[in-house]
Amino acid sequence: MRELTNTKWTKVQGLLFLLLGIAAAILVIWESPSLKVALLLALVICASVALTFCTLRHRALRGPEL
Repeated sequence: MRELTNTKWTKVQGLLFLLLGIAAAILVIWESPSLKVALLLALVICASVALTFCTLRHRALRGPEL
């Protein structure tokens, strides 16, 4: 599989992942509406955002690969 280099498609992919994540969060809260589930979901979201930013920062510092 080739690496995604076009910024337009990278943004589309990011938007699709965001929409999928929002839909999944809504379904989880709908299935089990409790404070515990909401807090655990928030923890998972914070951890994944931190991992994403760490990965993007590492990739940006490394520069483009040829």
